[in-house]
Amino acid sequence: MITDTLTAAPGLVLAGAASPAAQALVELARERGWKIAVFSDPHESWGTLPDTPTYPVDLSDAQAVEECFARVSSNWGHPASALVYFATSDTPDARARLAVTESADGWEATQSHHPLSGFLFAQSGAREMLRLRGGQQVEDGAVVLVVDVGVAHSAPGFGTASMSAAVGGLAGTARQLAVEWGPFGIRVNTVHLGITEGLTGRGAELLRRVPLARVADPRELAESCYYLMSRASSYVTGAVLPVDGGYHAS
Repeated sequence: MITDTLTAAPGLVLAGAASPAAQALVELARERGWKIAVFSDPHESWGTLPDTPTYPVDLSDAQAVEECFARVSSNWGHPASALVYFATSDTPDARARLAVTESADGWEATQSHHPLSGFLFAQSGAREMLRLRGGQQVEDGAVVLVVDVGVAHSAPGFGTASMSAAVGGLAGTARQLAVEWGPFGIRVNTVHLGITEGLTGRGAELLRRVPLARVADPRELAESCYYLMSRASSYVTGAVLPVDGGYHAS
């Protein structure tokens, strides 16, 4: 039986890359009483998270993603109220990965990963919220799409042309979803995350462009994501929040 989401503990579903910020968000949400589930795609490795149900699923398979959301709702007794997708890359690469050498296959693989997976994740989660409300307005639904600031604003040694295009596609998707889903009570925002650790070679050039002159603690990044998925941001949608120590302004 589906319970009233206003009286039940809120539910968070995460997907995408298991970055330090993503794992910090799991810990933060657990501390604050949220139910949590992770959709683990074969492209990513979440490993084992204590007390956190993990659902293996191909995020590019629309039916499989919808079935996972239905299972989560059944287990919790209500749909998730927050969906967070991390389209973040691995540690900055010291090698120069230039557009002139990127293959067509590599481009297609990237485009079929984050833009499609992020969209299907958000779409299926929103459908589940609305399905269990009989198509009526959701009390407070939130979707947060998270990308690396180094890719979002372009930086040497960080990502590829195809990844930058993918991130741009996600940002455009977020704006459109915010407009379409706002009347249904579902907010959609984007976060540009700053750098945390593991900078080597050309990737270290990122830090020299950060006005605060330090890397972020993953907890700092998680707090910003938490703000956008919580009711503290109940009148915020269609926004892009840079959490990057000022990198975007440099």
